[in-house]
This record gives sequence, C-alpha cells and structure tokens, in this order.
Amino acid sequence: EQKILVATLKGVFGCPDMAGHVYGGDDPEPICAEAILDAKQLLGDASGALHTIIMHSAAYTQLQKNDLIANIMPSQSGAFSTYLGYNVIVDDFVQYDENDGLYSAYLLADGVIGRGDGNPVDFTHTEAFRDGLRGEDILIHRKALILHPMGVKYIGAVGEDVSPTNAELANPANWARVSSRKNVRMIEIKHTL
Repeated sequence: EQKILVATLKGVFGCPDMAGHVYGGDDPEPICAEAILDAKQLLGDASGALHTIIMHSAAYTQLQKNDLIANIMPSQSGAFSTYLGYNVIVDDFVQYDENDGLYSAYLLADGVIGRGDGNPVDFTHTEAFRDGLRGEDILIHRKALILHPMGVKYIGAVGEDVSPTNAELANPANWARVSSRKNVRMIEIKHTL
C-alpha cells in the first residue's frame, strides 16, 4: 500500500493542474520550519486542515539533528513524533531523486486519502489448487483496494490489469484536479537537506 500511495502522490503532484500545490520545485531549499510554513501557505486559509507531514528518513534525521522533532507519549502504545504541530510519518519510499538531490515531503489533511476495499468484476479473490506430485496445497488470496486522493481523478487508461499499475499511477498525464484548489488539501514540498 505504501508503494501504491507514493506512486499516486508522484503522479498527482506531477500533473499541471496541481502546480499550485508544489512548493520549492523551481528553487528548492533545505527542509526547515520556514520552508514548511511557506509551503502550507499555498492553501491560504485552508491550510489549517493540514495535520500530517510525510517525509524521507534522511529529512527526518536532519530535523532531529537540528533538535526540531518533538516526541509525544500519549499512552502505552508508544511515542509519536511531531514537527511544527504536524504528525510525522517517516517512509523511505517517499521520493528522492538522485539526479538532482531533491527529496519530496507531503503535507496532508486528515482524510485526504480515501481507502476502500474493492470488488472488481471478474476478480478472483481466493483460489486453491494442489500440486499432487510435490504434495503441496497452494492457497492464493488476492485483495483489491483503492487509495485515492480527494479532489483529483484518475483519467488514464488501464492496461491489461483490472486496475492501474504503479507506473500508470505515477504518470502525471493520468491525473486531473477536479475540485477547487483550496479543497485539495495536500501539498508537496521539494527540498534538499
């Protein structure tokens, strides 16, 4: 699911309709409080809906070195990290471009990524068969799910599969914004360390 989400975010933020949601693409700067605050300002008065920041572990470590990460212990379930009041999710699947040394971080509102289990037509969820010569029983279980950012739509064609591949999800030509700019409550921050 992480790979699907990262491919989706790459495609969504690459589409021309989302240019107003990308901070630092032309003039990236190191990740810091000022850059993140300037990025959230792209949504203006709607920026209060942003609650989570997803970043690469290298960016997280840089913020730790600068003593900017707060760890909160809400219960016995363990600590979680915050930065500027945003919940922090660290994931190395988040985009890093070795050619230009740019990282991506994402500011997201709660509920901006919809998730649901699907039931496509002609989709076989479970099947079993036996390889008698080897004495093996094999059970195959497949799942279909939807991870979809609110305010955009997938406009690309789907290949031979029932759903788009990660490569198709990552293609900016396959996405379009369908809500007003302030109603698409997510921001990409292109940054260095």
